Amino acid sequence: MVVRAGSGDPIQRKPFGRADLSGWRLAEGQSVPPPFTFTNSIIERPDWCCEVLSESTRKVDRETKLPLYAEAGVEWIWLVDPEARRVEVLRAHSRRVETVDTFEGSVHRPIRPFSSVVDTSRWWVDAPQR
Repeated sequence: MVVRAGSGDPIQRKPFGRADLSGWRLAEGQSVPPPFTFTNSIIERPDWCCEVLSESTRKVDRETKLPLYAEAGVEWIWLVDPEARRVEVLRAHSRRVETVDTFEGSVHRPIRPFSSVVDTSRWWVDAPQR
């Protein structure tokens, strides 16, 4: 992954995959979406990353990716756990990460950093009965 710091200088990182979802703040008049969102690798640091946890990715997402996002300057990180029906909202500052909110079950409200309403009830799917 290569991200650019606020100064525009590239920061080289070892490849570790990409976030499940990423978002960028757009300046007034900036085209949507930025052209780099359709290619891998990400060349502009996202403002927000989201990881959807699963049994096979939980450890890597928490122990490897989370510190790398913080070190790269990604300010907002969500960890979404579909099995637990939980959204953890984390904020990175000075390369440290703190949990600022945790939502369980279905919520219908803004979730930082976004101001629009998020409806998590649409995210949770019950496993098929066997």
